[in-house]
Amino acid sequence: MRRYSSGTRFGVWLAVSTTSNPAHRFDAETAERYGWINRALPPEELDGFVETLARRIAALRPEQITAAKAAVGAAATSGSLPAGLGEESRALGGVYPAPDAAVERTRAALAAGAQTREGELDLEASLDRVA
Repeated sequence: MRRYSSGTRFGVWLAVSTTSNPAHRFDAETAERYGWINRALPPEELDGFVETLARRIAALRPEQITAAKAAVGAAATSGSLPAGLGEESRALGGVYPAPDAAVERTRAALAAGAQTREGELDLEASLDRVA
């Protein structure tokens, strides 16, 4: 799967291709390939997905949400994957009350296939199965 960056060259191509051809539309598969969306859902699944996601977010403590936002920002600006993962770990490490439980859950998720393509396509359910 090729992911396009949002760099200048791609931005110019996007602007020219969509303005020169107003009928040009990007389907969900193309948007996913370009990295514009994480997933596309059929209309009949959208309400259930959004409700489940909203419940997950609502169940988090405010400091967990703040730490997650900080982790994403720190990882994005760190300059390298190892540094980004380190920043993410530091940002999230202080807000979870049971690190040993988190390690065990991660091990169980990996053993159950969460790192496989199938597991990653439905990561939330993969993690819920080992909760």
